[in-house]
Amino acid sequence: MSDLYHIQDEVLWSRVTGSDEQAFAILFGRYWEAALLEATRKMGNDADAMDCTQELFIRLWNQRHLLQVEGCFRTFFYSALKIRIISHFRASVSRIAGSRSYRVQQTEHIGGLHKVQAKEVAGLLEAEVQRMPARMQEIYRMSRQQFMSVNEIANSLRLSEQTVKNQLTSALKRLRAAMASYEDTLVPLMLVAAVFLSGF
Repeated sequence: MSDLYHIQDEVLWSRVTGSDEQAFAILFGRYWEAALLEATRKMGNDADAMDCTQELFIRLWNQRHLLQVEGCFRTFFYSALKIRIISHFRASVSRIAGSRSYRVQQTEHIGGLHKVQAKEVAGLLEAEVQRMPARMQEIYRMSRQQFMSVNEIANSLRLSEQTVKNQLTSALKRLRAAMASYEDTLVPLMLVAAVFLSGF
């Protein structure tokens, strides 16, 4: 094998087309690091560059019987590397486009379903609010619908802040209990319900 180290690239490649693994190993050793650096420079991502470089050498070996190198092997090699980089970018764009298309379709379907469910949730919450004791309901609505702070509610109703906090805590517990049966099927809608169920 030591004699092969001094052979020109073009001769080594001719041996590779005859399935000479030692010749391929030498070409690999000559070009691997430089190819990886070039791919990294153009792609800006170490993992993608590694994948692209590996793919190139795998393809060179798998297609060794079909590839005809005319002239300088170095020129051929870097042209092949450029093609692999471009193909990698194209594949990435296709995957992203396909993923976006799928997400749009799913969002449209789920969005329509959630509009119906959101109305149901809103109705359930409002019914529970109406069942609250008068003072609790008043404090809850001031907090969640009028967006008043605990301090503002306490001053407005002439109550202590702790009393307001206690009433809100009780109100939220009631609402969470009312929502318990929906948690398994309406997980996305908890974002809608968060307006009602968040802390204070």
